[in-house]
Formats: sequence, structure tokens, C-alpha cells
Amino acid sequence: MMPRQVISLIFLVILIFIPAMSWGWQGQVVDISNGDAITVLHDGRGEKLFLYGIHCPRQQQNFGPESKNFTSQMVTARIVEVRPMLVDSSGRTIVIVSVDGMSLNEELVKAGLASVLVQYCRDTSCPMWIRNQEEAQIKKIGLWSNENPTPPSEFRRENKPLENTLPNSSSPKQTSEEVHGDIVTHVFHSPGCRNYDCPNCIAHFKNRNQALRAGYKPCGECNP
Repeated sequence: MMPRQVISLIFLVILIFIPAMSWGWQGQVVDISNGDAITVLHDGRGEKLFLYGIHCPRQQQNFGPESKNFTSQMVTARIVEVRPMLVDSSGRTIVIVSVDGMSLNEELVKAGLASVLVQYCRDTSCPMWIRNQEEAQIKKIGLWSNENPTPPSEFRRENKPLENTLPNSSSPKQTSEEVHGDIVTHVFHSPGCRNYDCPNCIAHFKNRNQALRAGYKPCGECNP
């Protein structure tokens, strides 16, 4: 019979290493805000996530629409694996997202539709992403095909006011009540609305502003 001390040691090893092997969590992608910003259902709520270690062009920048379309084609409505990396000073959750064993972060870099934040990227995957970026630059694909390409991080600094502009941000209406978003129509509803618990209203947001950030529109009937 195996000694009790050995059995205890085995259980201790299991307890130590199983959390380390955990990927994080899985959820369905319900919205694409930008190439590097997506909303994923987590515990029944839509959670906006930002990709770790990279920046994609904004929609106002060259290849911004292409990067968003690339992300949309790769993960929209898919069940993805989310590996949380950190929460930044703005309270945003920064993650690595994978689907079918492929890293969305890395694939965007390979396609020349994202630049690596070399000074901040510290994951073991980062050296490979940097090599992928160098190859994209040599091949002059995506945003690197321009004669004088502007890395997305520089574009964001130069156009900072655009970063903080939200849909309907001029509206004085504020609310802290939870709203439900329809993942098909991208319309969100307040608790008193007859469509609040519609079959497709499975994207739950803490408040109106979170739904707006995720790209959802207010219901014209209940006007949340």
C-alpha cells in the first residue's frame, strides 16, 4: 500500500499545478469594436476585452476597417479561450484570445494588421510576435505596405481625443441599471422593456455606457 505521506504529496502537487495549467475561461464573442477590442459573454454578461501586447489601427486609420474585419471573421459568434493578462490603469481587462488553437493576437500581427507593443509585451509569446511583425514589415503587408507607416500606438497618441469619444457621449442621460443586449440586432433594452429578456438578449451589461462602448444601440421603444 502506498504510504500516506506519498499520497499527500501527490495531492499537493496536483493542487499546485492544475491552476497553473488553467487557460482562464471560455465565452462566446458577441461584438467586435475594433481589431483589438471584442466583447465576450462571461457569466451571462458581455465583457469588453482588449488584446494584450498589440495595437490595431483605429477605424480612422489606414487598415483599421481591415483589422476589424479580420477579427470579425476569425471570432464573431465563436467560443473563444480567454487568458486574462492584466487590468490596466483604466480598468480595462487585457487578454490573449485563442480559437481553434490559434492566437488572435498573433494572427493579427502576422497579417500586418497590428503592431507589437515591444516595450510592454512580456509574455513568452512576445518574441515570436516580434518576429512575425518583422516578417510582415519585410513583406510590406497590411499597415506596413504604406511608404511611411504610422504604428497604431503613435496614431492613438496623436489622435487621443478620438480614443475617448463614445457613441452618444454628448447625451446627458446616465443610468446605472443593468441592460440586456440582443446579440443579433445589437440593440439593448432596459429592465422595464418588453424585449428585456428576449431569446437573443443574452449580452448583459452593467449599465448603458458599457453597452454603448460594446457598440450596441439603445432600443427606440424603451429608450434606455
